[in-house]
Amino acid sequence: MSNFEELKANLPRQWLDYYQNNQAWIKCLMNSRGSWRKTPDGGKRPSADIIIAAATALEPKLSVWMYPLCQLSSDGDKLLEVLGLNFDSEKKELEKSGKELLISTSHTEYLNGFREKQLSVEKNKVIIFEELLKILPDKWLDYYQNNQSWIKSLMDSRGWWRKTSDGGKRPNFYIIIGAMTVLESQLSVWMYPFCQLNYDGDKLLEVLGLNFDPEKKQLEKKETALSNYVYPTEDTVLQKIRQELQRENLNKPS
Repeated sequence: MSNFEELKANLPRQWLDYYQNNQAWIKCLMNSRGSWRKTPDGGKRPSADIIIAAATALEPKLSVWMYPLCQLSSDGDKLLEVLGLNFDSEKKELEKSGKELLISTSHTEYLNGFREKQLSVEKNKVIIFEELLKILPDKWLDYYQNNQSWIKSLMDSRGWWRKTSDGGKRPNFYIIIGAMTVLESQLSVWMYPFCQLNYDGDKLLEVLGLNFDPEKKQLEKKETALSNYVYPTEDTVLQKIRQELQRENLNKPS
């Protein structure tokens, strides 16, 4: 298990880099919903769930710590305080930029470094939306499988599960979007115009193909994999019987 203090020391920098590349859609969403939260430094921050989901996607080892933390408290302010992330991102970025400018060998060097960061973001801004739709569900399922213990604890304690069109339930919108914009960075290119048009979480997830019950979807994937597998020299009738038994076993309560 990773040392918590070491993880905590890296989180602010990772979050600030993420925020810099995603602030356009985050601001649009928070402004539209009025979801900004006050911070101890006299500023404001996005919803705690966006920050926590992004942090666990940026630093996968953090998920080991999140389950006991979420059992102790579901309060977003407290969780971010423990993680060292309850601050105004723009204020923190300005402080960091000021320090970098002071220690930089020249003002030109500082500006060139900033431009390089901007160009690196621009390079990733070309992707066909249909291609994005193909890869998002599997990336979300992988993330959910590795983080479901703390997500369930948080959603259960808050009563924040949302019904899905497949008759199941999913975590709140902020957790899904926070994680996915880390795992698929090019999604942030689409998020800004999307959030300008509609800030309804259900609608946005529907458009992105992510408004489903992740546990139901995982079960469907297992069933499909089993039904598509053919044992060498297996009789067709025996194959159907075997597949039916496998489905029954999958659907048994654990």
